[in-house]
Amino acid sequence: MKMLSIKPAKISDLDTINLIMRLSLTHWDHDEDYINKFMNKLSLTDDYIKNQSVHLIYFDNQLCGFFCVKNREELDSLFLLPEFIGKGLGRSAWNVICEHTREQNMAAKSSNLTWFQSLPINSKYSQYSFK
Repeated sequence: MKMLSIKPAKISDLDTINLIMRLSLTHWDHDEDYINKFMNKLSLTDDYIKNQSVHLIYFDNQLCGFFCVKNREELDSLFLLPEFIGKGLGRSAWNVICEHTREQNMAAKSSNLTWFQSLPINSKYSQYSFK
């Protein structure tokens, strides 16, 4: 059975994380100008990885994305590589993120996680209790 797993990101993963973010945005048909502005403003940094909960997501031991939980209660980012989008991994990732936050004594319930307010949420994800 194929499994979804996570592992903490390291500073050495920073370039890979930002590439996943860029590729994911490209998948959603954002134009290059939007993507460049987004990346200039919201690319992850060394300090962010040191101070927040950033995890790589693996599907069957293959890197497929990452997520960030900011201030122990705010889902700041969830990005998947384009080849993993549309396969139900976002839903599975959400379940893993909720379990991770419970294990880490962050947000007690999935409904307590909030979505970073300045990011547009694809309407497909509104069903996952994002505030």
